[in-house]
Amino acid sequence: MMQDHWLNEPQLRDVFFTGYGRTPSDREWLQANQVLLIHAIISVPWAIDHGDLEYERFNRVVIERLKKVL
Repeated sequence: MMQDHWLNEPQLRDVFFTGYGRTPSDREWLQANQVLLIHAIISVPWAIDHGDLEYERFNRVVIERLKKVL
């Protein structure tokens, strides 16, 4: 959600955290982004192996975005 839905529709993020009861701390955001980066990195070769070019491109974009954040 962090790298697709919430970027395209930030109000969804706000609604999610309203329901959750709080927003993440800076440390929690950092950890979430680190996990997301790991997932994106390992997803690129998986997508290539499975011929899913759209998913490969998506994960490469996520990696580029996170390089600027982390």
